[in-house]
Amino acid sequence: FDYFSKPNMSSSSRMVPSASLALSALLAPTRDGPPRTHHTAASSSVARFAPACAGWYTPRGAALARPPRLVSVASPAVPSSATPNSTTSPRLARAYEVAGVATAGVWAACAMGALATYKPWRVTHNAIGVLQALAAVPLISGAASSLAAAARGRPPWRPEDVRQLSFGFAAASVWSVVAVLLAPRLTAAMVRTSDPVTYPPLLRAVAVSVHFVVSVLCCFSMWKPPIADSGVVDASDSDVIRSSSQERGVITKSAYVVLSVFFAVFALLAFTPFPLATVPSLLGKRLARAHGAWLLLAAVELAVLSRHTGRPLASVAPLRRGVRGAVVIHLGVCAVRVALESSALYPAAMACLPAVVASYLVYVCLLLVSSR
Repeated sequence: FDYFSKPNMSSSSRMVPSASLALSALLAPTRDGPPRTHHTAASSSVARFAPACAGWYTPRGAALARPPRLVSVASPAVPSSATPNSTTSPRLARAYEVAGVATAGVWAACAMGALATYKPWRVTHNAIGVLQALAAVPLISGAASSLAAAARGRPPWRPEDVRQLSFGFAAASVWSVVAVLLAPRLTAAMVRTSDPVTYPPLLRAVAVSVHFVVSVLCCFSMWKPPIADSGVVDASDSDVIRSSSQERGVITKSAYVVLSVFFAVFALLAFTPFPLATVPSLLGKRLARAHGAWLLLAAVELAVLSRHTGRPLASVAPLRRGVRGAVVIHLGVCAVRVALESSALYPAAMACLPAVVASYLVYVCLLLVSSR
């Protein structure tokens, strides 16, 4: 360095600073972000060579400047669906999936035991009744899939949504336990005949066990939601939404709230005397009171959906698909009833025809809202 700082330095040696400046510019911080910290092998060699180049030429009387120190700056953390403090659990998610399959299976078995065994020679009538009862399966699947997704943390869920959905699933399971155990008393009303439902002992034991375990599992989620309460939301939740989309979201939210109230009323109708208790399920006295559990679950799912309108969140997609599937099956089976059977087979529905028609309108409105 003493040699190059002497005044008799040649003109060719004074060209060295240009190389030093080029190397320094290569390693300089960018305008819009931190210094480059990921280098190739060549750039690492340049980083080791740059400090030496920086001192080749210095004006006389000026102090040697210390070469800039490369500092590794960590990239800003990208919010992920599961944080280190998350309470997500793959085992719990798997338990919810199994619970959904088991609940749907025992409900289908109970529907067949209650409807297919009554006057078995009426094959078409009983088959339509069983299909009508299976409209609750998409609701069960949507709730179980959503809770399983919340347990995995992909996509993230809000704690209040998980608690509310868990409450709805637990309440429906407890309702189903009571409906199975007290089936002879709940179905002993006189509607042309009095043939109360009595499930086989094995089916009764399995159904009660499954519904009880599912209710305990959902109560655990209410107490300790299986998500990280870290403010991390779905990426689409932070997107900029236009005013027209916001207006549509407000309208859809109001529609979901009103429909949730209607389905809560439908669930309460299951406790009323027959024939009004058969609205809107049209399952007759043999299964209408038990079906009220899934009407309550539908009301809770609609309440959860009302808080996620206007934004296509992936977390509520299973709920929306489940609600839409239940509506399509219900309306489709009702159309098949009108096409294939006589109204004389449905004295309970004919006795409260205005309420039945009103329930059809509610289902049609729900189909339109859930398809937006």
